[in-house]
Amino acid sequence: MEPWQQRVVDEQGELAARINRLTAFIQSGGPFNLLPLTDQHLMVEQLRLMNDLNEILRRRMARFGVPT
Repeated sequence: MEPWQQRVVDEQGELAARINRLTAFIQSGGPFNLLPLTDQHLMVEQLRLMNDLNEILRRRMARFGVPT
């Protein structure tokens, strides 16, 4: 695997972990629900964009033969 390909794989793995942590926080209810609505909306939007980027990275990985 080329170094740039490994960087994509590493980035996707790190991003997936951040997605999992943010998803858990949002779904936890309590602490998330105590935030102002604007912050809640921004965090949900952040999660959506993180998921979009994750999908792009997974598609790139598939193009160079890494199972996703």
